[in-house]
Amino acid sequence: MNNNPLDSDVTTWRYAWKLFMATKSDQNTIQPDEMINITVVDNDDKNINYYVTGEPEIYNVKNI
Repeated sequence: MNNNPLDSDVTTWRYAWKLFMATKSDQNTIQPDEMINITVVDNDDKNINYYVTGEPEIYNVKNI
């Protein structure tokens, strides 16, 4: 039985993008309920590279 909540890195990155799009703000400062520094990690909290480029990716990068 497969215990993974998502079936592929493509699906996972798509959900990360949807989360970013649903919470993004055009403001320069972090807004309430805005998700920042969104990336995809595996069950061991290791970053999963973006499937298109094979490189690390972070959506809505902001310093905190």
